[in-house]
Amino acid sequence: HGVVTGAALTEDRFGNLNSAYSFNGFDVITTNIDSEVEGISQMSMSAWFSWDGLYTGGNVGKVIRKQSGTGSGDDRRQMTINNYGTQPWTNDNIGFLINLSGQTDNRGYTDPAIIDSLYHIVVVYNGNGVTNSDRLKMYLNGQYINLNYNDVIPIITPTNSFPVVFGEHFAGDIDDIGMWTRTLDSNEVRQLYQLGQYDITWSTGDTTSSITVQPTTTTTYSVTVDDGISSCTDDVTITVNDPQVTAGADQTICNGDAVTLSGAGASTYTWDNSVTDGVAISPTATADYIVTGTDTLGCVAEDTTTITVNSLPTVDAGIFQQICAGDTVTLSGTGAATYTWDNGQTDGTEFTPTTTTLYTVTGTDANGCIDSDTVSIGVWSLPLVDAGADQTICDEDLVTLSGSGASTYSWDNSVVDGVGFSPSATTTYTVTGTDANGCSDLAYVTVTVNPLPAVDAGSAQIVCTGTDVTLSATGAVSYTWNNGVTDGVAFTPTNTLLYEVIGTDANSCEATDTVTVTVVAELTVLAGTDQTVCEGTSVTLSGSGANTYTWTGGVTNAIPFTASSTTIYVVTGSDGNNCADTDSVTVNVNPTPDLSSVTTNVSLGMDGEIDLSVTNGKPPYLYDWDNDGTGDFDDPEDLTSLDAGTYSVIVTDDFGCSDTLMVIITEDLQIFISTVITPNGDGMNDTWGVTGLSSDAKVQVLNRWGQVLYNTTGYSIPWDGTNNGETLPASDYYYIIDLGQGDVRTGTITLKY
Repeated sequence: HGVVTGAALTEDRFGNLNSAYSFNGFDVITTNIDSEVEGISQMSMSAWFSWDGLYTGGNVGKVIRKQSGTGSGDDRRQMTINNYGTQPWTNDNIGFLINLSGQTDNRGYTDPAIIDSLYHIVVVYNGNGVTNSDRLKMYLNGQYINLNYNDVIPIITPTNSFPVVFGEHFAGDIDDIGMWTRTLDSNEVRQLYQLGQYDITWSTGDTTSSITVQPTTTTTYSVTVDDGISSCTDDVTITVNDPQVTAGADQTICNGDAVTLSGAGASTYTWDNSVTDGVAISPTATADYIVTGTDTLGCVAEDTTTITVNSLPTVDAGIFQQICAGDTVTLSGTGAATYTWDNGQTDGTEFTPTTTTLYTVTGTDANGCIDSDTVSIGVWSLPLVDAGADQTICDEDLVTLSGSGASTYSWDNSVVDGVGFSPSATTTYTVTGTDANGCSDLAYVTVTVNPLPAVDAGSAQIVCTGTDVTLSATGAVSYTWNNGVTDGVAFTPTNTLLYEVIGTDANSCEATDTVTVTVVAELTVLAGTDQTVCEGTSVTLSGSGANTYTWTGGVTNAIPFTASSTTIYVVTGSDGNNCADTDSVTVNVNPTPDLSSVTTNVSLGMDGEIDLSVTNGKPPYLYDWDNDGTGDFDDPEDLTSLDAGTYSVIVTDDFGCSDTLMVIITEDLQIFISTVITPNGDGMNDTWGVTGLSSDAKVQVLNRWGQVLYNTTGYSIPWDGTNNGETLPASDYYYIIDLGQGDVRTGTITLKY
């Protein structure tokens, strides 16, 4: 009922081709139904649309428009989609425009429109309504939405014969447009939204409007259609008369096996490859077999089965083996996947055959095909080897071991068959005898080695001429000495000799030992010359003429000691051979001076004194104090005018004996600081009076501006009231005296003339 200008057919919302229209903003569909909607005050419009949001050159997109003229002020009703202008032409809104000629546009609209989504919109206009919401309602996807109103919605009944158009200035797809000359209620709107949205369900589980099936038997198919409001069901039956011929499952056999092919599903069967249905065959190679079955209706069908023929494995049991009794052998088959041996053997596992035997292996490959092979294992008897009788010998004796019963012999412990050797300990020897077949057996013999007696002739002896000696050996049962000596009997040697003894134990094993008896001459021991020393001085006494020395008085030979008084010391010298001699020496001890002192400590500075006293020793005495250097021995006995400190003195007497004393002078200063100086040359207070300072005290005098006028350490040169030789004016001056260890004295000096 209209003219399509530019709009293109497209899929509808259900995917049906050529069932909706697509607009690009410049297309339009013009209808000839304008007379049907003229002169009415109630109207409903509906449409499915998908808007792409494109700008359309400043025009409002119209899904449906009914207008009485072409001017913008003409009476009109239009469903709009907008992306242009300002409020109330708000960007991206969906609305309905009502306009009376000569008035401003009156709209109801909602924001925003959703781009590129499929929506169902219904606008219901009721000119008889009292309020805007009574006169104009809008539903989106079946749901009522609240509108924005820019003015009072007027009552309008367009009468001019101007056509109804769809899609003017609209960019997107429009489907299922509807117009009613009455108001739709909310239930009708909801049913309208659900209309056409039906679900299709086949008994096969398919959900499309049509399905393709290939039944093998007569089958009934049903379909249910549900539009959300109501549903209905229908069915259709497909009758199938095709016979279902089967050739049987594919089979896999081994070469040489028989197989029987039997068809099923028909009445008679014909096979290719000269096969008779139900009769066994023995194929030699893999092949496909086709059976043609004919049922009682004459319907024919075919099926194929494959017979796979696997070749037998090439099983190999291995080569013949010849072994000796007691040896192990391993049988391992090849050419298959698994192997089973007779005689209780396991493939690849060591075992010990007892007699010559033929073994059969059955090999099974991965296809379950079986073949077998045999191998023979020959077993030789072992030689009867003998190592000989056990033997007993003494250590270091020779023994010979010889095997018998075989061809060649190999001994452990590096023994050579038939060759003598000397074992060091009791040992069991093993001989391996090998016969002409290479078979070997073992035999054993024990050689007991008795140890030699540990004969000891005793320690070497050194004796003086004429001294008796007794030699007694140990470690055996009986002893025989050379040089006419009898064991345990004393004799007198005349010169130095080496004596040898042979000892025999209970096993008749013998051993020897020797001992030397040295005969030495008598000794002459010397104690040394007499000595004179000072009391407290160490003395060293050393004997000579012997090997060891024993002194009286607790003295140790050649070790310094301090003699307390004049003493005679006796030394006994020995050479370790029971030969000894004695001698003596006198050590004279002179007394050492004893020193003591009385001290006077420093009180005013440089007024300390030492009064030295000397007792013992032999006068005259020489003194050497360390206050003027050491080593001169030209100092007086006592010292005066001393400062605090430590003083040391060495005193030597006429014997040359000396003693040392250390004396400490301490400070007990009584400090006096004068507060007045009168340098007028009258001999009274001409210098600043300060006493009791130590030599390391620091003294400063300053004027009122802090200038240092006098600076010294100690106070050996008193301040005379000048600065660099210049007379200072009468005034008050200030002093700082640092006594050390944080003790600082300060005060004022008054200078007068």
